[in-house]
Amino acid sequence: MYVDLTNNYKLVAVAKRIKSGDQTRVANETGFTQSYVSKVLNGRHRFNESVLNAAYRLVYRRETIQEKLASMQA
Repeated sequence: MYVDLTNNYKLVAVAKRIKSGDQTRVANETGFTQSYVSKVLNGRHRFNESVLNAAYRLVYRRETIQEKLASMQA
């Protein structure tokens, strides 16, 4: 079943999982500047579907720091 995720959900998921160099990869993939991608992902610029989707595709399978710590303690 396909579920259309909201922009807010994608933005929160990306913020939890983004790593160094990811914004550059998203900028190269989408053709936008790194500065513009940074502003979109930090919520300082209006949502851009292509930037959010590219960033979400890059990070959605990653564990968050909290998930990693919980698995180490168990």
